[in-house]
Amino acid sequence: MSGSEPTFVLELPLRVQIWQAHLLEKRFEAARNLYNAVLAEGFKRLRAMRQDPRSAAAKTETDPGGRRKRFKDLRTEYGFTEYSLHKFVTDLRRSWIGHHLGPHEAQKLATRAFQALERWSTGRGGKPRFKGKNRIKSLVFSIEGKSPSAGLIWKTDHLYWRGLQLPALIDRSDPVVLHGLDRPVKYARIVRRMGKDGWRYFVQLVLGGDSFRKLPVPGSEAIGGMDPGPRQIAWYDGEEAGIDSLISPALKEHRRELRKLHRKADRQRRAANPENYLPDGRVKPGPKIWRKTKALLRTEARIREIERKEKSERKRYLHELANRFIARTAFWKVEKPDVKAWQKSRYGRSIKRSGLGTFVRILTRKAERAGGWVFPIEPRKAKLSRTCICGRVEPKPLSQRVHRCPECGAEMHRDLFSAFLAAFVDRDHALHAGEAQKAWPDAGPRLLAAWRAAGRSDSIRAESL
Repeated sequence: MSGSEPTFVLELPLRVQIWQAHLLEKRFEAARNLYNAVLAEGFKRLRAMRQDPRSAAAKTETDPGGRRKRFKDLRTEYGFTEYSLHKFVTDLRRSWIGHHLGPHEAQKLATRAFQALERWSTGRGGKPRFKGKNRIKSLVFSIEGKSPSAGLIWKTDHLYWRGLQLPALIDRSDPVVLHGLDRPVKYARIVRRMGKDGWRYFVQLVLGGDSFRKLPVPGSEAIGGMDPGPRQIAWYDGEEAGIDSLISPALKEHRRELRKLHRKADRQRRAANPENYLPDGRVKPGPKIWRKTKALLRTEARIREIERKEKSERKRYLHELANRFIARTAFWKVEKPDVKAWQKSRYGRSIKRSGLGTFVRILTRKAERAGGWVFPIEPRKAKLSRTCICGRVEPKPLSQRVHRCPECGAEMHRDLFSAFLAAFVDRDHALHAGEAQKAWPDAGPRLLAAWRAAGRSDSIRAESL
């Protein structure tokens, strides 16, 4: 299959017996050790290459082709290449690791470590971290093969891996699953995640072709406008308007339960380790030994399970919300949210809970598949929150949640008004206020109805942008 062919991933849960789970735990531990060893060796080789005077001279090379050749020669000389690390893992497999991992799985782990190092060395990513055994979040780990006929092999409804035969749980009534099972398998990947009862294992099939399009047919060819915020989105599609929350009701329930469980875990931790706390309740500085009772372990397992459900529910709800927007129209002009700036400000928790950046990416992908597009509007150029339909530009503080114009008398909820204006922004990020003014007599009552339906007062809190 060509590298340009589209691919998608189908994930299925695996039915694992107890003796199989013991073997899988050993193999994942071997994979963790191998990945860390490759990462350490890669750091060592990269550090030696950077200390070479020729590396500093290559940075000053003005010719791009000559600079690339110099760095390529240095990487080859110091062994900082993907295939050099493949040779390194071949030597590692002569140890106990070779009893648990095949050559294909080991090489893919080496490739993953090298790609992380390469992104960091070229400034395209953060510094890679070693996989800690006792860090639960780092143990969400995967092992994959290189081809459908070697390493991890998928046949019909089973995953075969070095003597293990793992049946998958397949819902034959799900059209997404049936569509995926009909596509050719490029390679398979086994993933483990921590649940409340221990490790859970899944198979991810990397398939060739297009995924199942569960998108609704776009309702119209109108161009809509959207003003996303940390926790909710205001929109206008030419016919209707509204304010939709990015956080589903189920997530709110999960958040309440998590707060109770975190407080419970803190009480259990303090009761089991009183010597690690100062009289005023603060944790003592310096190294400490933390004991965990069985009750605390059960509470932590429950916390991990709820966090897993929260992540799954967030993804499901964002896809559902994007589908509802595409059902109205597949053409949207969205004010580009400054997610990183909001994360650094007081909206960090709201951004984490809502998944705003993820929603914009999902909406963009679904719109393109439906034959439409999502155009990101630069806020500094369009000035949607400052401009009125009459062309008057006036800065407003974030606490001012209602747009009121003293010249033309326009009055509307700030976010709904920005979503309305977004529909009249051109490809150069310029707002055509005249066109918006012509559409205002029809759009005004619809926006007002949406404002009333949102059930908000004029004093909407700023954090509910």
